[in-house]
Amino acid sequence: EDYSENAVLGLWNPQLEDAAMRCAGIGGKMFEATVFIYSGGRPDVGGTQMTTHWCVCAPAFCHEDDVAAIATRLVESRSGVTLEVLPQNSEMELRNVRPLARWEDAK
Repeated sequence: EDYSENAVLGLWNPQLEDAAMRCAGIGGKMFEATVFIYSGGRPDVGGTQMTTHWCVCAPAFCHEDDVAAIATRLVESRSGVTLEVLPQNSEMELRNVRPLARWEDAK
């Protein structure tokens, strides 16, 4: 729970700097993930695509696969978007799960 409070939607969200500092303060590491939500299926079969970018705090020792699981749960809990509420054939896909660049480098 300490880590989950430091999740931010968007890469250039002004809250990101504060979240990154709080994350480092509890021994965590910020990761980024691109989340693709395909409502009703992928566009080639008539569905629609929404792309979001999330920054999440996780324990510093986490591997990207573990962070992908954490990010999926956070996206669902923070946005309310789950496969259960989306139309049939919907999908959620995470890409580019990786450590976030140091905040000083991103500025």
